[in-house]
Amino acid sequence: MDAASAGFQRFLVDNNDDADTYGTLIYDKVDFRLPGLLISQRAPHPIISILLGLFFIGCTLFTYQVRFRNNLRLLRESYDLGKGVWESTFTRTFLSALMDGDDATYTVMSNFAIQFLFLGGFQLSYTMTYQILMLVMGVTALGELIRIYLAYRQYDSLRDLVVTYKIRNKKEKMTLDNTNINQYNRAIVDYTPDNVYQNLSRNAAMITVVFLSQAILISFVVFDAMQKTRIKCFETGEKNCPVVGTLGSWLLFILGMLLQNVYLLGPNGGFGKSQQDPGFWLVALLSVKNDAGSSYSWKSVRGLASFGEQNVVIQCSKNDIRIWFRLLVDTIINGFGYRVLFHSLPILLASRPTVRLVVFIAIGVLYIARLDDAHGDQDIRIEEHEPIHYQEDGASAADIIITEGIPIEAHQNNISITLIMNNIYTDEKED
Repeated sequence: MDAASAGFQRFLVDNNDDADTYGTLIYDKVDFRLPGLLISQRAPHPIISILLGLFFIGCTLFTYQVRFRNNLRLLRESYDLGKGVWESTFTRTFLSALMDGDDATYTVMSNFAIQFLFLGGFQLSYTMTYQILMLVMGVTALGELIRIYLAYRQYDSLRDLVVTYKIRNKKEKMTLDNTNINQYNRAIVDYTPDNVYQNLSRNAAMITVVFLSQAILISFVVFDAMQKTRIKCFETGEKNCPVVGTLGSWLLFILGMLLQNVYLLGPNGGFGKSQQDPGFWLVALLSVKNDAGSSYSWKSVRGLASFGEQNVVIQCSKNDIRIWFRLLVDTIINGFGYRVLFHSLPILLASRPTVRLVVFIAIGVLYIARLDDAHGDQDIRIEEHEPIHYQEDGASAADIIITEGIPIEAHQNNISITLIMNNIYTDEKED
């Protein structure tokens, strides 16, 4: 019975590259030229990787609950949250504390937890684990969209968002001329785009080219990663080594984890904010939520220097398809694609046979991730149009009334906190 079982296992190994990735049988079939070399030794057992992952999950849960409580405390100290805190603000604060990498300890612990679990999974079943990785990254990207939706449904316009921030912020509220919020009829928000998808000074052709380039390159990375169940041994060159089955490959995976944390905590990795930037997309979607629409304007230097700066304005109508399209491609690339690419880095390094290729892969993956990080000429201004109201007896052109009022201004970076706030106008109506 034992002989039959062993024979069946050997049949699986010979006919299925994904069977027994840890290398109980695959490793023993490799003819090492230097079997005593440290990097040629068998990798630690998968249970060790999984236990390390569970340990870091415990550390992550501890740091998370500390962050969550601190966030709620800081919110109550700095902001007047209004009604429905536990029904709405609590939920959005929970998601914010879970997804935003604004705490170094939490960021490192959560990344180690995920990667060690994936490492154990890759040692047991490579293909299935990589499929699970892509599924988890897709769910995470969807979670960011849920954050945007939960806040989006709170507000009727961009004005509501900015006024809510000014009134609920205890420091900002003291600087307002008076507390009559009905005097504000529109908002003006300045922002600095973080990538071409947020940058309306980049036209549809550029957006399409960048999107296709990144999508194709990410697809190549995924295809390459899916083919790497058996590799050449690191620096020794033997064929049919199990990926993360030797100590050399296993240590390269750990190196990839360290590089991930360096990137996440560094100035170029967007530390402190999500790659999808839900705060910006909330502002952008609200700018085209009302009937009047909005305009995006910026100053651009074109042609010879003698022409000087040119004022450029783009008009956006209600629910403008261009804004929604940019959100879609940004979610595909910076939501799903970036996460798959980023979390594939350790396994891509683990499957390289030479130091030179390890360096090339590390640089290449980070290059693809930053391919769309092209900033605009200057800050871009979003300006809501004057709201349109109609007489009760009809909606003809002659019946249109333009509401008199003043705009309220803010910078997008300052008002991202409104992702977890309730609309001040809703509270006023309930009163």
